[in-house]
Amino acid sequence: MDINEKIKESCSRRSFRGAGRLGNFGAFSAVETGVTINIDGARVEFTDQEPLIIDDVTMVPVRGVFERLGAEVEYIDPDMVDIIYRDNERDIRIRFTIGSNSIEVVRTYSDGTEETETVELENATVLTENDRTLAPLRFVSAR
Repeated sequence: MDINEKIKESCSRRSFRGAGRLGNFGAFSAVETGVTINIDGARVEFTDQEPLIIDDVTMVPVRGVFERLGAEVEYIDPDMVDIIYRDNERDIRIRFTIGSNSIEVVRTYSDGTEETETVELENATVLTENDRTLAPLRFVSAR
């Protein structure tokens, strides 16, 4: 099963439980979600930053999800995070820039060809909370 299939499968099994107000982040508010994410049948435990709902968008910590999928997480600088996943057919690099509403996805295939895609996020921005990078679950589940 490749990373795209794992993400889609795990996010299709997510469950949403009761919500209570968590905090206010400037122009938007966050709600504690109680979101659970399962990958290969095992629940992902978020130790220091749970997923949040911000203005009706579910945001998940990228390290907790992508490392569980077998990807490497590399911090380029304080405002940029690369997620790198390798399989037999290709390498996939996903670059998150804090404060941006776009994400760059680069696929490098075993024959050396490269495909770059910029994904514009609707109603969401990559952000940090408790020193953790959060991205929209909708983006994560679609990749």
